[in-house]
Amino acid sequence: MKLGGNVGAWGVPVMKFIGEQLKTEGVTLFPIPRPPMPLMQAIVAANFARLEVALQVFASTQIRQLRDLGQEPVAIMSAHDNGELHITVSATGNEKDWGGFVWPLAAQDDVAQIETNFRLLMAECQVGDVRVVDGVQPESRDGIPLFFTADDWPPQPAILQ
Repeated sequence: MKLGGNVGAWGVPVMKFIGEQLKTEGVTLFPIPRPPMPLMQAIVAANFARLEVALQVFASTQIRQLRDLGQEPVAIMSAHDNGELHITVSATGNEKDWGGFVWPLAAQDDVAQIETNFRLLMAECQVGDVRVVDGVQPESRDGIPLFFTADDWPPQPAILQ
């Protein structure tokens, strides 16, 4: 086993073992096999993976909720001046059934990579209306954390390829 190498055949059995050892009533664990890394690199990668999994759980739950209501989800990402990315999943004309997710940026985070992963996740979830707000937005509006929803502006035009 080399640092930074492939997980290989050992990864899944080790993660299953760790998952069983850490099994706790009322707690859901998502063991994710990753290759060993130097400590500081592992801390950065672990934080990124933690937020990425949390975003996936949030998005899939919110998308399912809106689709159960017969509504088409709209996903929006915006950057804010307090060092956070705000992500919402909402539906046009529905002011109450939206959800927001906060990705607190760390110094080592690559915002372009987070945006790419966000777009890929939305594509996997078959969300057709994905918007990324240009520029850095204020943290809040009238003392309330600022999250954009589907009704905040018209959809961005599709780019034909």
